[in-house]
Amino acid sequence: MAEKRLSKQEAQDLYDNLQRAVGTMMAKGKAAEAKAAAAKTASPKAAPRAKATSTATVSPASVRRSRGLSGEAIAIMTIAVFCCAKVTLSALEASGIASAPPAEAAVVAPPRGPQWSKEEVKVLTALDSRRVQLEERASRLEQRETEAASRDRDLAVKLTELRDFTERLKAEREKGEKQRDTQLDQLANVYGSMNPPEAAHLLEQLDIQVALSLVERMPEKRMGQILSLMNAQRALELTNLLSKRRS
Repeated sequence: MAEKRLSKQEAQDLYDNLQRAVGTMMAKGKAAEAKAAAAKTASPKAAPRAKATSTATVSPASVRRSRGLSGEAIAIMTIAVFCCAKVTLSALEASGIASAPPAEAAVVAPPRGPQWSKEEVKVLTALDSRRVQLEERASRLEQRETEAASRDRDLAVKLTELRDFTERLKAEREKGEKQRDTQLDQLANVYGSMNPPEAAHLLEQLDIQVALSLVERMPEKRMGQILSLMNAQRALELTNLLSKRRS
């Protein structure tokens, strides 16, 4: 069953009715107390007669009600006030007057970062730009060092190859010179074993350097015989070359 809520006007009327009821009860209690006080302050002469009359005509129950009227009124007033307050609060809560608004969670703002001035921002920007430049320069230097190391390795390889090639050429030249010397020695023996006139005639027809190489490998006696039989001009040239080589 749905709960019926009081309106603001109904709650206010209920509160006013309870307040009037409590005021009436309090007035009755005050009147009873005033009546009892008046009875106590009556004259002594009338007291015995009143006492006799009251003793003769009033029952004990009525006496007890007159004596306990003040305490009963106070208790009733207290209960009435409590009920009035309770009903009033319930009515106000039902009508939404005394209802407290729901608490809302406080929104905590996120912490803000540090605030920089324009000069500080400018300095930081300049420092960051300088840092980028230094990093790029370091990268270029590292690349150059790598390229230089690669060139050095290539140059070392080429130098090694050139050294090996030079040694091979030297060995081949020495080998060729040795073969040439061997051949010249053989030819010198051949020309030296021939008749001197025939040998002289053949040497005159050879290149002057070849003839010189063959003549100088012959014994001195055979050399003199062959030079004496050669043309005077040719013999003079060979003699001059032999003297220069042996000097």
